[in-house]
Amino acid sequence: TEVFFGHPELSAMWEWLDADLAAAAANRSAAPWIVVNGHRPLYCSCDGDCDGAATTVREGVDGKYGLEALFWKYGVDFYMCGHEHDYERMYDVAPSKNTLVPWLSGKTTKATTDMPATTYIISGAAGNHEDHEPFTRLKPDRSALRLNKYGYNRMFVYNATHIHWQFVVTDGSQSTPQYDVIGDDVWYVQHKHGPFGERDVA
Repeated sequence: TEVFFGHPELSAMWEWLDADLAAAAANRSAAPWIVVNGHRPLYCSCDGDCDGAATTVREGVDGKYGLEALFWKYGVDFYMCGHEHDYERMYDVAPSKNTLVPWLSGKTTKATTDMPATTYIISGAAGNHEDHEPFTRLKPDRSALRLNKYGYNRMFVYNATHIHWQFVVTDGSQSTPQYDVIGDDVWYVQHKHGPFGERDVA
């Protein structure tokens, strides 16, 4: 995602990702879940990064090469990233532009079963000398859980329809140190893999 900020490789990266997601979508009978990993978030709610930078990654540069359109086109189930030194698990977030308050863009059904849009998870809290990233903004509707604790993730892909997700707190910087404590635990169920714009989400 760093290519969105003044790098000539942007178009080549976007074209590669477009082709790779097309191949993944064509292979869904064998591997139904599509998970994309990147560095920067498309959505977040901690600080100023959630305005211009997140909007650029989401919508692209001058309206071209945005990631959100690709995720919607190919029905990406999860986008996981870091950059923000916190943990923020969001619900399904469908494209919906808020021109007045860009960081509040996106709309959600708050689904964890048959999600009708990509689920976004920020996990940049593995530990950093810059410390935790505080949440300075109110929690938006799309945000399921926000934590200012160090930890790591576990994703258990059981089959074509069920994923079990956990965030495990391992943080000695808390007033009461926590190690190997489950900080987040959720099951995802998807029976309707495929492009979001084409699937029946009723």
